[in-house]
Amino acid sequence: MRQHARHAAFDRLAGTLLIAFISVATPASAQQVMIAKTDTQIDALDPGIKLFLREKMAEGNTAFTDDNVILFLHGATSPSTCDFDLSYKDYSWADWLVKQGYVVYMGDYRNYGGSTREAAMDDPPAKHHPLTRSYFSIRSLSSSASSCVEARKDSVSRSGS
Repeated sequence: MRQHARHAAFDRLAGTLLIAFISVATPASAQQVMIAKTDTQIDALDPGIKLFLREKMAEGNTAFTDDNVILFLHGATSPSTCDFDLSYKDYSWADWLVKQGYVVYMGDYRNYGGSTREAAMDDPPAKHHPLTRSYFSIRSLSSSASSCVEARKDSVSRSGS
């Protein structure tokens, strides 16, 4: 009986120490960061096309350097917010980066996500050649990067395909 009581006391002590360790190991400042989110539509290089661009950063952030501004661009299947800012439980990759001091931009190519969707996208595919070509993606990248640089007066790091 005494041995059982000692084990129970030890388990309680171990649990208390584990909780104390976790709360010290997790930086309080990273957990307390308030995140500002701004969704905008920017002009593409092509007339009549608007591109979706999301910015996330710590509220009140004034530090914009070559090392802390990043632009995410999605692949061929999902828009940028699904790839980089999908909140699952209490986690989003973009939010995690903001808590590490980054300013995060996420852009959508034309015909994806929040960007302009051309009317021809509703037609059967056999009716025309593919509408979204690789050179449009490069033009979208150029517009998105230029917008980030203009907004923050600095260069950006790019991640994505």
